Amino acid sequence: MSKLTNLLLQAQQPSEFGRDQNFIPKGSLDHLIDRKMVGLFVGEKEEEEDLRDFVLEKATILFALIALSGIKKYEMPEVMKVFKDAKITDSHLPLDKESLNRIVIDDDSSDDEGGWSEANSFNFLNTQPKFFAPVFDLSRHNHDFPSSAILPFIKEAKALGQGTFGEVYKYGIHPAHMIKGTDEKHPEYQEFKCPEFVAVKKIRPGDGEERAQMVASWEKEGAVLRDMNKLKQIHIVPILTAFRHGHQGNEDHYLMFEWASGGNLRQLWSDLKRERLSSGIVKAALKQLLGLSEAIYNAHEPSMAAEASERSNLFAKDGLRGDFFRHGDLKPENILWFKDEEHDNETGFNMGTLKIGDWGLAKRQNIPTQLRIHRTTTKFGTCRYEPPEETTGHIVNLRDDIKRRSRLYDIWGMGCIFLEFLIWLLYGTEGLKKFDHSMITKQNPCPPFYEIEEGDGKPHGVVHPSVIKWMNHIANDPACNGDGTALGDLLNVIREDLLVVDLPEKLGSHMSETEQAALSSWAQTTTDEDDLQAADSNDVPQITVNESQPTNSQDDQKPTTNIIMRRKKPRARAKQFYLRMEGIVEFDDNREEYWLPAEPGPPLGLQVCSRDKGKELLNIPLEGSTVLDTVTRNDSELLGVTSLKGVVTIRVSI
Repeated sequence: MSKLTNLLLQAQQPSEFGRDQNFIPKGSLDHLIDRKMVGLFVGEKEEEEDLRDFVLEKATILFALIALSGIKKYEMPEVMKVFKDAKITDSHLPLDKESLNRIVIDDDSSDDEGGWSEANSFNFLNTQPKFFAPVFDLSRHNHDFPSSAILPFIKEAKALGQGTFGEVYKYGIHPAHMIKGTDEKHPEYQEFKCPEFVAVKKIRPGDGEERAQMVASWEKEGAVLRDMNKLKQIHIVPILTAFRHGHQGNEDHYLMFEWASGGNLRQLWSDLKRERLSSGIVKAALKQLLGLSEAIYNAHEPSMAAEASERSNLFAKDGLRGDFFRHGDLKPENILWFKDEEHDNETGFNMGTLKIGDWGLAKRQNIPTQLRIHRTTTKFGTCRYEPPEETTGHIVNLRDDIKRRSRLYDIWGMGCIFLEFLIWLLYGTEGLKKFDHSMITKQNPCPPFYEIEEGDGKPHGVVHPSVIKWMNHIANDPACNGDGTALGDLLNVIREDLLVVDLPEKLGSHMSETEQAALSSWAQTTTDEDDLQAADSNDVPQITVNESQPTNSQDDQKPTTNIIMRRKKPRARAKQFYLRMEGIVEFDDNREEYWLPAEPGPPLGLQVCSRDKGKELLNIPLEGSTVLDTVTRNDSELLGVTSLKGVVTIRVSI
């Protein structure tokens, strides 16, 4: 084995993607093949200078391929001359079998002429992929790689579980095989630094979905995510690129993202340990929650959020003005945790940066919900964090028989997540467990944050009784109550703006004049919206009786009655949500008491929390070593008794 062959084999890196194969990273030949090395193989005489220049300037990969094909050292000059005379350079690689044979095998030649054999051709063709591991250019939307391509994923490959529409893997990527591109149309990559690890999502078909639909979903999701990159929002996980790999017509489809070193929000709640809550922890947490609210605002209202900023011109140029995005599946698992590996804050633990990921259900739309007559096609989501209107169908009241998903879906989901985050801040992981157990029934082991009640022949949603109990308990906690506290203000945002069943009547200022006119015209041809709102509302009318004033007319002697419908405060939109969070975090108050006036009290004991089809769940907190020996009720049947950390749960049939 020659020195060159040995060096080339040592330069190989194993690919962890798919088959057990090796590749030679891009740029490796620059320091392996120099003028001295080339001279050892093609000669060092003056008349051989042109051949040496040819190799160094145009054919270093070709030179390495021939060396690995099994050609003997003394045969190299003649073989290299054959390729030089045929004007074959690195730019013509890779070669297929027919093209290679036209160059090196002549009908009148023998193996003695040129020193080339069928075995050399076989080795040459099978070695080529090692030198052409793809380079991911982030300025390109999609990459198509044949099945023979050896993808440059190195280090460990780890399956991380499944998202809504795919399986997610962790890979290391060779830094020479990801570039930012030179396209000035992609300023988001100007300061790109190749990450050590990436998350690769393999797209899988949805339920009953054909391959063509899956491919369309991959293309659509990639397009939406690339448009979202233009938001330049630090709290949204950016897509790096998309690619497919395999035999034509049967390729696997992938999306590539930044790798979240900490996992997701649920893992943050589990892994971040603290001896006690501090004002520094509260500040760090609220800063991240503000960032998440800003991300939702940027996604829901891109042009509005960009006004008076340098991004407004970018949006207009890229055609984003008037468009908006909604996530559709917000949950702790989709809030990714990017640890700051270099800096821990003053709290002594790594809060890092939270980013919203897995936009698999995301939609780019330019028609507000009230203007969309047909239901959107999203079919998946997580019921735990879905809003009441997903069950009742009362997303807008222009037509009760049409069910549409709006951006307000995300606002409710953020309310659920923020409440869980607040419970974790105050009471830790044990508090979160107690909260979860307070909502669970035998009939519904994963209940949403609302319940459905029947009234006036229609189902309507109410905030889950246990959620209300926990929010009331938190409001009285020493860490939240008092004259203005950060966590108390956060609780107010959650229950006054986010976990609100009632929805805004119409989009108002969020619509353009054209959209408002279209809505007005369409509504007049269907049903009067105000009538529908009143009929479907739970509001209590305020009746005002005015005393009549004496006049000459008998008709004027009757009292007048004014009926005023006072609508409850509806769920907030993204802008209001963001501004309220900004008001908390940017509040000009240096008092530590604002951030944490006192140590948190204990979490809520498990209480009677729900009725479900005649079944009542009784949760009795016990003190000390009290033991429940017997449970008897004349009007009930004992279904079961369980105990969790000093709390006995009694299930009875009423």
